[in-house]
Amino acid sequence: GAHFSTGTTCSLFDRSRQFYELAVAEDRVDTPANRMLRWVQLCAACRRGLGYWHAMTMSASHGVAQARYELGDLFGAANEALTVCNHRTTALGERHIDTLTSRLCAVMWQAEAAGLQAHTLENLDFLIGALDSVVGPDHPSTLVARFARVAWAPGDDIGDIDLLSEWEVLPEDLALVRGPDDPLTLTAEEQREVARGKWRNNVAEIRQIAYDLYIDMESEDDDYEEEDEDEGGVWTPGNLDEDTLEMVADNADEQASLVNDRFRTVVAVKRAYLRSARSSGAESLEALQWRYYLAWLLYGGQEWESAARRATALANDCGRLLEDGHPLAASCRELAQYAESHSRDPLPAYWQGDPGED
Repeated sequence: GAHFSTGTTCSLFDRSRQFYELAVAEDRVDTPANRMLRWVQLCAACRRGLGYWHAMTMSASHGVAQARYELGDLFGAANEALTVCNHRTTALGERHIDTLTSRLCAVMWQAEAAGLQAHTLENLDFLIGALDSVVGPDHPSTLVARFARVAWAPGDDIGDIDLLSEWEVLPEDLALVRGPDDPLTLTAEEQREVARGKWRNNVAEIRQIAYDLYIDMESEDDDYEEEDEDEGGVWTPGNLDEDTLEMVADNADEQASLVNDRFRTVVAVKRAYLRSARSSGAESLEALQWRYYLAWLLYGGQEWESAARRATALANDCGRLLEDGHPLAASCRELAQYAESHSRDPLPAYWQGDPGED
């Protein structure tokens, strides 16, 4: 076991690091039970020699949590990771990579153990944004958080552009970092095909609704409604001539095309944000503007929840990163308010100025 007797704090730290590096190396080849024993012994030794709040002690505690998870003790792993997260938050801050790693493990393991909680997706939203800012969109932890967020999101609404478009972007990013043959990449690719099928069904449904509405509108214009109601009939395309039916079909196709264009634009904006975050940093003004544009597009498509969630998170980040009075920060707050109230009033993007001004 890892035991410390006498010596200076420096020598204790050096010895603890040696044991830590040994534990990490042996984790790759040893059984979960042996890994668990080794991390528990190291954690106890670090607490005795270095103190409960030392960074090495917290790293060893995180190793215990990971070993518990690999042994199938999901509740124990989640509780251990949450304890480490709380300690790291106090010692290192909420947005330190070690704190974020422990929080991600705690959130995911708790969800695996007890199912999705009310705060699970909110925690993942925070973690994705924080990890983006701290270590970038291509960090393994960022990608795992993004995958969990989209995989665990409610999928009942096949018209959810924000959700379905994530599956278009995520497999590319996973392949870039983890490789095209990685299990997570392959799973994401499978889910992308499922999402594409859902989206095709959604567009077909929208086109059919538009077609039926246009049929009703044209029939009413031609005074067919009273005649059919007297006969107890139902509207059919037979009420209209070929030219009108062709016009109705064209109008329905146009509505479907508009929805498809919105989807493609959302995907393009998400890719543009990722390029900006990689080149200029996730906290750059350019990246923040791409995030605003995405929330604004979702608001325009009446995806209220997604738009409000993204606009609120962006408003918080703008308040943290930009100077007081910056127009982007004020516009984010306004966008969040509009989305939360499900307002159907057109809201110009902040770079377009006040629509009331000449």
